[in-house]
Amino acid sequence: MKDKKGGFFFSFFRGVNIIRLIILNLVFFILLFLFIASVAKYGKVSEKTKTPRVTVEADSVLLINPIGRLTEKNDEFVWRNYLLRESGAASVLLSEITRALVHAAHDRRITAVLFDLSGLYGISSGHFSELKTALQEYKDSNKPLYAFSTSYGLGSYYIASFADHIYLDPMGDVDLSGFYTESLFYGNMEKKLGIQWNVVQAGAYKGMAETYSHPGLSQGVRANYQSVFNDLWRHYLQDIAANRARAPEQLEHFAVHYTEALQKANGNGAQAALDAGLVTELGTYEECGVELGILDETHRISDRDFISYDDYNRVFKQKDADNKIGVIHLSGSITGYATNAEDSADSHTLIDLFDQAADDDAIKAVVLRIDSGGGEVNASEDIRREVEQLSKRIGKPVIVSMGAIAASGAYWIASSADYIFCSPYTITGSIGVLAVSPTLQDALRDYLGIEADGISATGQLPYSLFRNLGEEEKVRNQLEVMHTYSVFLDKVAQGRNLPRKTVEELAQGQIYSGTQAKELQLADALGGFADAVNYAATKVGIQENYALKTLYKEPPLSDEILKSLLAENARLYQSSDLQTLHELFRLRSKKGMYVYTPIRVPSEEAR
Repeated sequence: MKDKKGGFFFSFFRGVNIIRLIILNLVFFILLFLFIASVAKYGKVSEKTKTPRVTVEADSVLLINPIGRLTEKNDEFVWRNYLLRESGAASVLLSEITRALVHAAHDRRITAVLFDLSGLYGISSGHFSELKTALQEYKDSNKPLYAFSTSYGLGSYYIASFADHIYLDPMGDVDLSGFYTESLFYGNMEKKLGIQWNVVQAGAYKGMAETYSHPGLSQGVRANYQSVFNDLWRHYLQDIAANRARAPEQLEHFAVHYTEALQKANGNGAQAALDAGLVTELGTYEECGVELGILDETHRISDRDFISYDDYNRVFKQKDADNKIGVIHLSGSITGYATNAEDSADSHTLIDLFDQAADDDAIKAVVLRIDSGGGEVNASEDIRREVEQLSKRIGKPVIVSMGAIAASGAYWIASSADYIFCSPYTITGSIGVLAVSPTLQDALRDYLGIEADGISATGQLPYSLFRNLGEEEKVRNQLEVMHTYSVFLDKVAQGRNLPRKTVEELAQGQIYSGTQAKELQLADALGGFADAVNYAATKVGIQENYALKTLYKEPPLSDEILKSLLAENARLYQSSDLQTLHELFRLRSKKGMYVYTPIRVPSEEAR
């Protein structure tokens, strides 16, 4: 008996995967020989190489110059990532940056910090709260903070706004385009190609369903999205204005009327930013170094010492402790199976991590860090049960820290936690359900003259890609979706201790900003990851002496070998729209039902 509906997305790429694997195997065996030949040489070199002792001299400048994509967890090896990622791209841990800033705030040997943002990308709104906490702690030390970049976007300028001196390359600019989201819509595909999308949704504002059934955003969904993104933008302007001692209206005027500012500066974006007071100096990186005293007038290294943040962090090793706070990351699409996707949360892996937390006596509580738009219904429920099991039955509190997005299936999971922290920049909610399945009957008949036909002993035919849905099938789909929606409402009402009627009013697929969610009791407090950790430690009475333990699943040795072979590969461009479509294809539900939102949280890409 074939699986219903959602299995199409898996089958669709099966043929492509076979071809891809054949090519990969050919490449693999060629590279394997090279790898084996290099192992001996690498082993000899590593034996002789020792990590040098790091010394921090007095009156040193801390250089924070990350290069790569900002992330909150270590890379989990996925072979496909190394085929598709840009050459030399590295992940930059947010915790490494914040840790260096916090230590520098209290280290007398560090007398200034230079934040070079030119090589950092992938900065999203989910990182703002963590960065703000660390940057503010450093600022409170009254030590100077310098920022430099060849150009600034929404994320990098957020960081730079905390600086006393903001350098911008004379050929650069400041792009404050605001918060946005964009999705592909397939509503006109039926007319053009004869592909029919069968969509059933529960929740009037469940935007994902509209991507299949509409040519664009409906008025209600557009208004809901606009309200949330306006709120994110308002918080952003307030934060920047407070840092720069300017009125939010001045900043918004620059963003909205950027063309006018550019005209006044004769097309010079850097000068326009300087005129608007967004930066304090126009200058090269070398000129900034001269200002700090780490370079002389000839741009050679001077007598003033400086230290990179990765070397600096090695000075401060985390001390082990008997009491620990476990950290589990849930990021990407929620699935019920292991996937070769970098940002995916398969339920089996997460269940194993929760089991690790339950079995480790040293772990007294768990912080679940969420950055996900949801995914499959059953997988979301399986993870939610683990949260409930650890918290309610085993007695280890689970505290949720929401990142950029924690919506739909991700909120389904979060609702059963003991306490929920969200950032003002978090997108959450989207309490709703949809079922989506395509059929190609019309396309095959009209373009190829192919018809599908069959019989069944019961008269009930299973879902087929090649046959349009009958009326009974549509009724069954509607009944199943509404039942799942009812379960969703019940779980949220129970987990959040809210009247079901209230939850139903807040549901309907509507999204909310973190501030709105807190006001509506969908979250408990505004705060970042550090706030969630502190709350967890206080709740179990270990706030004086504890350590963090990030729980993860060790990759097999074969994956590690393959990782070393594929780590350097050519860059293939992927648009956010195509990534969204790929995520939808990757989801696989036996009933074709999903608790997922297609909103893409914009992040600052490489410049």
